[in-house]
Amino acid sequence: MTEAAGRVRGFYNRLNNILPSNPEVSIICVTHTVGNSPQFVRALSAIGNVGVVLAKGNSYHTREREIIENSLKIPVIKGDRTVTANPQRAARLIREYCGERPVIIADVGGYFSGTVDALLAEGVDVIGVLEGTENGLKSYEENVPASVPIVSVARSPLKNAEDHLVGAGVVFSIESVLRSMTQLLQGRRACVVGFGKIGAGVAHALRGRGVPTVVCERNAIRRAEASAYGYEVVGALPEVLARVDMIVSATGAGAITMPIVYGLRSGTILATVTSADSELQFENIDESYSSSEIVDGLDEYRPIGPDGNSFFLVNKGDPANFLHGAVEGPALELINAEKIAAVAMLSKRQLPHLGNIQEIGNTTREKIASLWSEWFTTDLMSGL
Repeated sequence: MTEAAGRVRGFYNRLNNILPSNPEVSIICVTHTVGNSPQFVRALSAIGNVGVVLAKGNSYHTREREIIENSLKIPVIKGDRTVTANPQRAARLIREYCGERPVIIADVGGYFSGTVDALLAEGVDVIGVLEGTENGLKSYEENVPASVPIVSVARSPLKNAEDHLVGAGVVFSIESVLRSMTQLLQGRRACVVGFGKIGAGVAHALRGRGVPTVVCERNAIRRAEASAYGYEVVGALPEVLARVDMIVSATGAGAITMPIVYGLRSGTILATVTSADSELQFENIDESYSSSEIVDGLDEYRPIGPDGNSFFLVNKGDPANFLHGAVEGPALELINAEKIAAVAMLSKRQLPHLGNIQEIGNTTREKIASLWSEWFTTDLMSGL
């Protein structure tokens, strides 16, 4: 174990020592099995029994997934929204891995949004849900369960550092892929779809690297914010397709549809910041395109017929920054620690159902931040 990994392990051990736990509770964990995910899952398993990990997107095919299965002895399966969105299939999945224990769903991306009340009707004892992302939070806001507490960390101040680093990491990975094709990032004109916290981070990183960047945003408030930052802003992606040759989608709402694909300029680079199942709606794409990997992390899609456009897809549509280990470094542990704390509170039923989505509060966040500073601030300062 490296010194950095040992420090992360020590941080989580200290965190677990001050948090409540409940070994009678089972946890369903949805996550990207990359980077420090084994450390996170290990710490989560100290709160309750992690019955199964649902690996998002192509993160199932990673070394980290093997570590979780082989070292932690926790089964990992591919996250499948067709299963989690179906109450009967989701109930069978939970019973297979968790038995009849009370269950907490640690969600990322709203996999179980719209299903929780139906799971209760199926006899599954869901006692709480944690959601870790903005897009997942929006899904739960549209489907607030009638009697189960929902906790979100998506808008926590502890997440701000991670969101900034994700944006920078996405651009780093795209540039790395382009350089492997002997191309420069600065030779492209980009469009960032979605100006939320991560989308804004991507846009700022692109502009900081000298890339002309347009923002596509439907929300009027975010359009105004992007304009205030000096970006050209459009309200619909087709308005700008003819003028850009790199698109980074950061909506989590399936913004890249087949009509958008057909409208891309040939040679366009397409990347996402969430996951393929959240950003891409590639229904029957194999009927129109053939694909092949041309360099590590980049697939080229060519039209099957004599006409049509070609384009490139980074990391098979999963987050571009996952090509280089996702968000590495201590900042990620801040928000992961808040997730663990939220699950711990749910396990002891310390967060009652309030009829809306709640947060754990700044008192707990301050304790997490103080503990994090004890373990990591010296390392960060030593790198300056």
